[in-house]
Amino acid sequence: MSGVKGKSKASFPIPTRQLARNLIYIYARLKGEIAKTDDRRDLMIPLAQVKAYMRYIQHLMPLLRVDFEPQAIVPVRSTILSGPLKWGEMRIGILKVLKNQGDWMTPRQIADGVLLLHRKVLTTTQKAKFLKVTRESVFALHHAGTLEREFEMEVRSKEHLQRYRLSQKRFRPRPQAG
Repeated sequence: MSGVKGKSKASFPIPTRQLARNLIYIYARLKGEIAKTDDRRDLMIPLAQVKAYMRYIQHLMPLLRVDFEPQAIVPVRSTILSGPLKWGEMRIGILKVLKNQGDWMTPRQIADGVLLLHRKVLTTTQKAKFLKVTRESVFALHHAGTLEREFEMEVRSKEHLQRYRLSQKRFRPRPQAG
């Protein structure tokens, strides 16, 4: 095989669009690892390895015929999963618990229900962190319109009294047995 000089005019017969998107997504995550060094947060991959992977992706893009601009990619910071549930299980668990209950619930009741649903037992410290994550997830679901609040309260005003249920606009209420 003779050495080829200059740019290749041929491209590989592979689905390049999805491959390029995935590489850009990985590049954004790697760029997020570098951004985490500014925040003094723990890295998931050693910095030297992150930079090497970023170079590899930059070199692959011309092969995929992608006009790649690394400075235009926004960093995405990845965090290490630290709770008892896998990614996505929290919000799905909240929805299941609220559907099964069919009525208003406090974040603490929701957290207890999710733990029971997944048969998890936590220490007091772990449970406090889990309750915080539950509150954040419930707030995000409320903000997205999936849940509704019983009261419109000021921030940090008797937060433990706030109760949530599935949005009546998005979900049909369960018929009450009686």
